[in-house]
This record gives sequence, C-alpha cells and structure tokens, in this order.
Amino acid sequence: YHDSVANLSSLKDDYQFAKPEVDTLVNKGEAFTIDGTVPDGESYAWFKDDGTAPVGTEAALPLTVEGFAGEGTYLCKAQSSLVGNFDVRTVYHVALNITAWERDSLALVDIYNAGDGPNWVNATNWLTGPVNTWAGVVVSGNRVTELSTEGMNMGGVISPSVGQLSELISLKILGLENPVTIAPVSGTLPTEIYDLSKLKKLQIKFTSITGGIPAGVEALTSLDEINFQQTYLGGAIPPEIFELPKLTKAYLHQSHFTGAVPSTVTGATKLTRLYVHDNKLTGPLPFIGRPPPLACRR
Repeated sequence: YHDSVANLSSLKDDYQFAKPEVDTLVNKGEAFTIDGTVPDGESYAWFKDDGTAPVGTEAALPLTVEGFAGEGTYLCKAQSSLVGNFDVRTVYHVALNITAWERDSLALVDIYNAGDGPNWVNATNWLTGPVNTWAGVVVSGNRVTELSTEGMNMGGVISPSVGQLSELISLKILGLENPVTIAPVSGTLPTEIYDLSKLKKLQIKFTSITGGIPAGVEALTSLDEINFQQTYLGGAIPPEIFELPKLTKAYLHQSHFTGAVPSTVTGATKLTRLYVHDNKLTGPLPFIGRPPPLACRR
C-alpha cells in the first residue's frame, strides 16, 4: 500500500486518511469518544487544531466539551512498524450542538468572565437579566449585532470567544473619551476578531492593549472604520489595513506604531479619515492624491 501511493498523484507518500473527515455535534458537558483505530495500528497520537503536543496517545480519545475551547479539529495519527515513515490519519471536526443564539449568549459570558466582569461598572443586568437588557449589547433578529464596553471599566483580557459573535457589525472595547479614561483591559488582540466577517466598526481605544496588530486583518472585508486610538499597540501598521475594500476611516493615532506608513494607503480610494500622529513612525507619509475633503493628521 505504501509503495503504491507514489504512482497515484492524488495520494501522499507519507500519510493517508482512514476515512472521510467527520463532523460531530456534541451536547455541552456530555461525555463522548472519537475513534482513530486503524488495522495494524501500533501507536497513536491525537492533536487539536494547530497544536504540536499530543492531547491523547490511545486509539480512542474521550472528550467532554464544556465550552468553545473544546471545539475544534482533532487529528489522529496512527503508525505501525510494518510501514516506516507513514501514518494513517483520522479527522474529527467537533462543535457544540447549540443554536446561534445560545452561541452568542455563551460568548458574552466568556467575554464578561475574561474581562474581569465582577468589577465592571454600569454593567446593567449582565448575567442577571435577559441578554437584550445587558449594557452595551444590541440584539436584532435574536442575534447580538453590537457590543460596547464604553465606560464600564473592563479589565482582564479580550476573550477569544468574541469571534463567536458572527452577526456582530459593531465592536467597541474602550474606556472614556471625555475626559480620557483608560480601561484596564490588557493583553493582546485575539485573532478570533477576524472571524467577524460582517463587522463594520471596530473600536479598541483608550485601553492598555499591547502587542501588534496580528496577521489576518484582510479578512474584515466589511469594515468601514478601524480605530486603535491611544492604546499600547505597536509594531508596523499592516499594509492590508489600507486594502480593505470598504474602509473610510482609520484612526491609528496616539499609540506605539513604528516604521513607515504602508504605501498601500495610496490605493485606499474610499478613505476620508486617516489619523496616524503621536506614534513612533519614521519616513515620509506617502503622497495621497485625493479630491477634498480628506482629513489626515500625521
């Protein structure tokens, strides 16, 4: 079998799949087992998502999914001494068996808990009343479409579960603008924000968020406004920001961005606001030929 795959262009000569990939819906908190058994398998290793450390070393992997962290792709590699440098793989895509509304609700609870929710202020009814009465939460068509923590003293970190709010069009994680009050939320930007394909407005400002803007911002193809005013975000400004097809406003000022403003800004044909002043930028601002009005501060 191993020798034959070299003659079949559709197969790889170092592994093959035992069966088609399996989509599995599971109930929250209910134990179940996924199975990677193959004939003549002598050793097994299970991996989750992009992880490199095994999460199991038996043919069968028992699981109990309590939240979003348990969801994901589970890959089993089965090997045998009969065939060297070759494994047979089994793939399960595991997801909670919940409605979209339940998914939104669980995501909000995760955001509250990761963000030091017990110390929030003005957080009307969070975790105690109907979701549509929670401060900063807008519900439309039985889905969460807007979330704002403005002036709520959000701390902790931004939960990766924010990416579960798939109908979100506006996300605001911020302190106060007048007078400027920095929210104690820190950590880095979770890449799961890029799962929000319908997002039109992204404001993460007046916070203690650090690190850079992670790769993948080009996925926000519906974005009209991006605002990272007065955070501790640094590193280079990704050129992909100015390639977003619907972007009209980019507020990147009063932070710690370095390097040059990407030349892609000259192709941002719909841009009407560009603020990049009070950073650590170097080099000249690329020439932007635009009919007035274009507000630009360097």
